[in-house]
Amino acid sequence: MTLGVGSYFNAITLQRLAHRLYKRHVPVLPKLIDLLIFLIFNSTFRHTAEIGKGTVASHRGMSCGVHAHAKIGERVFIGIHALVGGRAQDFGAPLIEDDVFIGMNAVVLCGRVGKGAIIGASSLVLDDVPAGAVVAGNPARLIRTTDQPWWARPKKELDTLAHDNGAGARAATEAPVSDG
Repeated sequence: MTLGVGSYFNAITLQRLAHRLYKRHVPVLPKLIDLLIFLIFNSTFRHTAEIGKGTVASHRGMSCGVHAHAKIGERVFIGIHALVGGRAQDFGAPLIEDDVFIGMNAVVLCGRVGKGAIIGASSLVLDDVPAGAVVAGNPARLIRTTDQPWWARPKKELDTLAHDNGAGARAATEAPVSDG
């Protein structure tokens, strides 16, 4: 199997390179890579942010925004057009724990998103999200809780959460009703 340029050339890969250079105190180059990320992907993944292993952004990270001092855990999915920001006076830089799923167009402005949380598409998250919570809507509300990480969930459910504006999120995440 051969890997083409598209399989590893994305905004997060470039951010990781810039972050490594920043940690090694290389001057100027990390900021130039930030600019390159913005020009190519129309995204802001700053070199000062910490992004864990296995974290991916859909569509190679197109049109995403991540707070300059955000800490994003491992195996996090960031949907296209998602924003992980912060409200400076209230929370400062956001902390996204491991195994979090952030749907497309979601805006996360809280201080902490707990491990395994799922944020539906087009959700506006203003309050901290507990571990295992499934939230959706504007403003985001708790739909249910789960102990299953996003990457182990059925594809149909993730498609609904990733692309729906939260209206169908409740139906997609509720347990099926048994007839007997």
